[in-house]
Amino acid sequence: MKEWIMNLYSNLETFILSIGYYGIFVSTIIIVFESIIPIIPVGVFFALNCMILGKIPGLIFSYIGTIIGCMLSFLLVNNFLKDRFTRILNKSKNGKKVINFVNGANLTSLAVIMAIPFAPAFLINVAAGLSDKVNRKTFLIALLIGKVFLIYFWGFIGVSLKDSISNPIVLLKIGIMIVIAYLASNIVNKKLGVK
Repeated sequence: MKEWIMNLYSNLETFILSIGYYGIFVSTIIIVFESIIPIIPVGVFFALNCMILGKIPGLIFSYIGTIIGCMLSFLLVNNFLKDRFTRILNKSKNGKKVINFVNGANLTSLAVIMAIPFAPAFLINVAAGLSDKVNRKTFLIALLIGKVFLIYFWGFIGVSLKDSISNPIVLLKIGIMIVIAYLASNIVNKKLGVK
């Protein structure tokens, strides 16, 4: 699997570099699709954007792509697939627990979960789309807050889960990011009155 990912990464890099400035849009669109259909960890594409465009522009385009992709994923589930997924989940005991947990989510909890670098973004998008309590505005604001920290992690810290767990400095940085996401979402919540 690792070899397959490295080959795909190498082929994508070669292709994107060969098309010049259009590569910016191609790599951003890849991130959008990755948020809807998760094939490869999104950190791979963030790294590719940073290599091709430079650190700051690469992170900006990665941020834009992940926001658009996560929002499209949320809207797809919320508008078209919600009833079907809910029926499937309601048939199992654990499915009902998932629905109850998601229905209890608010702006702060969503922003914090989205800021965690190893949280499965696709599952968060789907779960929020299934919720009766998470509306578009709340989800978008949580995305805008939480994904800043995710992008920061992959752009400036960028280590694996295994390396993160074994390195107290990385764990401290992740903890600080989560606390800042928590505080930022509470401030926004108070200013805008978002639930």
